[in-house]
Amino acid sequence: MFMKSPYLSAILLAGFLSFSISSCTSEDQPASVEGQTAQVSFAIVMPEGVQSKAVTAENPLGDTPWKSYTQCMSQFDKDGKPIPSNPDFPIVANMNITRSEDGTGPANLDVKVNIIKRDNGSYVTDPITVDAGKTYTINSITITDDTNLSQIYFSGVTSGASFAPYVSQTLPQTFTVAAFTKPIIDVWVLCARGFEPEKFGKPKFDINRVEVSCIPIFIDVCDIYGEDFVAEGSISLQKKDKATKPTPTEFTGGKVIDNLASGSISYLCFADDLDKADTEEWYLITVTYKDPNGSGTITHQEIVTLETLKKYKTSPRWNGTYNYLDILICGTNWCLFNCENIPNDCSSKFFEGFEDVNKTADLVAKGWTGFAGSESIVPGGVPSSGKYMLAAGTDNKGQDKYKWTTGKFQYVTGDKISMDLNAFIKFDDWDNSNTKADDKDPGHDGGYVTVKVSLQNTTDNSVTEFGTATFKVTKHNSGTWLQDKPVLVSEKSIPSGCYNMILETTLPGFGWAIDPKTGEAKHWYDVFNFGIDNIQNNQ
Repeated sequence: MFMKSPYLSAILLAGFLSFSISSCTSEDQPASVEGQTAQVSFAIVMPEGVQSKAVTAENPLGDTPWKSYTQCMSQFDKDGKPIPSNPDFPIVANMNITRSEDGTGPANLDVKVNIIKRDNGSYVTDPITVDAGKTYTINSITITDDTNLSQIYFSGVTSGASFAPYVSQTLPQTFTVAAFTKPIIDVWVLCARGFEPEKFGKPKFDINRVEVSCIPIFIDVCDIYGEDFVAEGSISLQKKDKATKPTPTEFTGGKVIDNLASGSISYLCFADDLDKADTEEWYLITVTYKDPNGSGTITHQEIVTLETLKKYKTSPRWNGTYNYLDILICGTNWCLFNCENIPNDCSSKFFEGFEDVNKTADLVAKGWTGFAGSESIVPGGVPSSGKYMLAAGTDNKGQDKYKWTTGKFQYVTGDKISMDLNAFIKFDDWDNSNTKADDKDPGHDGGYVTVKVSLQNTTDNSVTEFGTATFKVTKHNSGTWLQDKPVLVSEKSIPSGCYNMILETTLPGFGWAIDPKTGEAKHWYDVFNFGIDNIQNNQ
């Protein structure tokens, strides 16, 4: 067990300098005596100083590689803020060290060594044994969780990489050690969390036959009205090697966690064991985020194979312009990688009878958008209507227009679009304040419900007007449901394909008229209820 301070030391104390340390640039080379050995440890050094951009609640890791030890090692709370690391949390240095000359020991060392904290606050690896007087080269160093190589905390920087100016010593780095000495050699690293391996000069982080890749990912979530928000929370990944698909409870290993926050790309890092089949390496992905509707937090999980993860750039959600996986989680309809069985995938024609929904959020889960907040799912008001319908109405602010977009469906040229329209006028008052019969507006005789229907092509988002349904509703039927069953036939030859349906509904609920008593211009107001049901396309 060992303790850790919030920062890695960038300076070795004078006591360290008493050891015999030399490099290949020294004038005095250690004598090479065949068969003699030495032990060498490595001091993990990272820059300290003021960050060029401040750490914020939105971006708790900051914007430069000068991240403190605590920031780089932390997990994150539900608000995306760092939780200080557990001082007993084991981390290890994964190093590749090679020797170019003949010698007694192995010429290629792929080692995983423990890191301990010394009394002076520095972090130093356990010693490894090398041949005395021989030239060795440090090719790579990554610092990871001891139980999960996917979590890369720190990495060395290759010469010429974009992060090279931030360290005093790049890789490869050579050293030679005198016989029977135990020197400590500085190895410079930077925080690797949230950065692509390319910035360190690596196509991938490669650790002892394990390659680590990171998928840049950006997640939006939507509320019950279909409006998008940036997800705030965390995304984590756990690994399980198994021939068949494991259950979520079988993933007991360490988690690789990154935060989800506005204005920053998150990274989903996974380890590829080169000695195992991709179909037998399984990952549990857990996304936890604040409910945009204000009801605590929401968690989604998905289990995928490494084979599936590797194909992320072929996903329709891959943003080729900005090079990140662009995910939208909407209601219960979500996926990161297993997206083959998404509802409304254009494999069938459209029908919505509102029989299997209880609230507009259920429609959002089916791909609907555009809800204003005053809509609801209510029992059908007309004997010949279905069990439920999507209801809307006018309000005292003059809300009488709605625009809804459905999920995807298959349209075939020549299809008709039909629906049931239900409506009634409850009463018709001046200013929505007086209720006496003689205060009714004698000049207003109800009005028309209109539903303009358009089709939006899902390939290029072009919109084609299909037709408009019109339904006359009179105040003389006050409080009685009326129904119309319009069938629309487009005058245009719309190509077959995958479409969303746009429904623009206008209700006769708000206008201006002259008060016959006072001669003043006042608004009249209908309490007007409307419902739509059994929307479908067919030949």
